Amino acid sequence: MSLDVTKVRAHKTKHQDGGADELSVAALSGLLANDQHVLDAEVTAVAIPLAQKAAASGVASLNASSLVVQKPADRLSKANFEITLDKLLKGAGAGADPTEIDVPAVNFFDKFRDFIPWVSLDGFNIGGDTGYEILIKGSCITVEAGGTQNYDALLYSKYPWSQLVATGKVLTVEFVIQRLGLTASQNIWLRFAEDYADPPSETSIHFGWKIVDKDIYASNANGATQTITDTLVDLATGYQRTRLKAVLTPGTDCKFYVDDVLKVTHTTNLPVAGSNAYLHVHVRTLEAVVKYIYLERVLIEREL
Repeated sequence: MSLDVTKVRAHKTKHQDGGADELSVAALSGLLANDQHVLDAEVTAVAIPLAQKAAASGVASLNASSLVVQKPADRLSKANFEITLDKLLKGAGAGADPTEIDVPAVNFFDKFRDFIPWVSLDGFNIGGDTGYEILIKGSCITVEAGGTQNYDALLYSKYPWSQLVATGKVLTVEFVIQRLGLTASQNIWLRFAEDYADPPSETSIHFGWKIVDKDIYASNANGATQTITDTLVDLATGYQRTRLKAVLTPGTDCKFYVDDVLKVTHTTNLPVAGSNAYLHVHVRTLEAVVKYIYLERVLIEREL
């Protein structure tokens, strides 16, 4: 039996576009092997109900009228399908129409930020009396004073942050205490200051924290006079994660937070604009017993 090629070709054309028995993918299921065209109408049919639902709920969400579909070479695949937005809908309350707002601009370079992760002591000076110990331990640093009364252990940056205090520029620093050895007969300073005297000067230009025994004090000075206030927060001995944050607005105030809760606001004896600042950590014994603190990373942030 011979194959009639003419009939085979005629049968094939019946199932092509416009043929007598045209095949359609409408009733098929599953994923096609090749990338397919995506119609604007199909995208809009999905996006508009989502935007309307969000608007009815009174929350900021998609604005279907500003939905832009990017179709490189009019071909879309999982690799190049992209939706961009230039507007948001902001709810106006029950029964009110939402309003259209611009997408807020994000500027990642609007502030100076520094981060000390304690992976090395490069860039820092360390010292103290006999028996002091300053070590990097993974994610933290230990500062320990020897077991003799009035003994010190200290750490400070080799160079200051130049003119860190500037008029009209909000400056934020944060210390994280990971562990405290004991809570009696000790003084511990965690601060940014224009000097790193041993023992620390209370009136030198600085702002930060002083721990007296277990009591956390907020402290700042202008080079002549100090303002210091008990935050009424007491530290516990042992492991913890206590965050101490100070936010200085030169010429206005300095706010002191413990675990993100505002405890003290100072408006007097603030560090003057143009001041340089060393990172200064200092532990001093007030009895013949070893005293120490573990500190996690230190953060510094200032408006440009």
